[in-house]
Amino acid sequence: MHQPEKKKAANTGLCYGLSIGLMVGVAIGCWAENLGLWMCIGLAVGVCVGVTVDAAKK
Repeated sequence: MHQPEKKKAANTGLCYGLSIGLMVGVAIGCWAENLGLWMCIGLAVGVCVGVTVDAAKK
């Protein structure tokens, strides 16, 4: 029988980057008492790091 081709695993660097960036942003935001600003900064940095990690794997 013909077996179906296996799907490639999705790139997970962006997901990890977003989650880690958000956690770091919340931690710094609580420490600096400016949560809104640091959540945004953490997400932006996390997206950049995640995309870079995905690009480096290729």
